[in-house]
Amino acid sequence: MGIGYISLIMKDFDIRKVANAIIFFLDNKVSYLTKTKFIKMMYFADKYHFENYGRSIFGDTYIKLPHGPIPTLSLSIINNDCDNADVKEYTDEFLKYVTPACTYNNITVFSKNTEFNHKIFSQSEIEALRKIAEEFSLDNADEISEKSHLTKAYQKASLYNVISEEDMAEDNGEYVSFWNNEFSNLESILTHC
Repeated sequence: MGIGYISLIMKDFDIRKVANAIIFFLDNKVSYLTKTKFIKMMYFADKYHFENYGRSIFGDTYIKLPHGPIPTLSLSIINNDCDNADVKEYTDEFLKYVTPACTYNNITVFSKNTEFNHKIFSQSEIEALRKIAEEFSLDNADEISEKSHLTKAYQKASLYNVISEEDMAEDNGEYVSFWNNEFSNLESILTHC
């Protein structure tokens, strides 16, 4: 099937942005940047961008789990726990930028393999990353997980189900719905050409 198939499912998923967000946070001295903290920071960055600009940065889908929201495809790639050929292609791309490593107590941390590439992000996306880096810089994984539980979008979703983009956008949910509908219409037109 290849990356193209998953990209259609995930709309605008971009593993380069996921990896470069880790590099951005490392470069901006975010403390305790574990896998758990990073995936919560992804959630908050996307939530901020939905609220303010009506679209996702990473293009991943978030699921409500007992310990907070998780980006489904990104987590599979970071964990390298899927035998799916599509995910392997993303994992290979991810590892060009970042290497996840387990510490002695089985906590995943990251090291960067290259410098941050600002060219793949819009100004508003960098704004969101900067805001989230500042807001959660000193939080550990447990603290940011607790804060993710307090968001309306997380609270509204049913356990083990998708957290809707509209709910992540809070007051701008209608704007997100409009653009998702436009995307679907465009996809339908392109499919029938």
